[in-house]
Amino acid sequence: MVERDPMTPPTTDHGWIYEALERLRGDMQAQHVRLRDDMNRGFDAMRLEIRRDTDRLDDHSDRITSIETARAVEEKVAVKHGTWAGIMTSVGANALFFVVRWVQGK
Repeated sequence: MVERDPMTPPTTDHGWIYEALERLRGDMQAQHVRLRDDMNRGFDAMRLEIRRDTDRLDDHSDRITSIETARAVEEKVAVKHGTWAGIMTSVGANALFFVVRWVQGK
């Protein structure tokens, strides 16, 4: 049998079309497998990066929660002290008013 160039189509035999389509199918499947493998490697790398960042962000989140909790406690203490300071100021002002009034009444 005479060996022919695979890229040159014969005029009578149409089997070359099926062979070309099979080669094309094989090339497309191989390209799809390579693309899928590349994407899986990229997703794995992204997953590792996100996991590393998640640990760091969780640490920051815990710190922020601690700071917010401390500030809430400090705010409650400040309100409590402010309330007592207001009460003491009111008592002192009333006492001073009554003393002045008593002194003026004598």
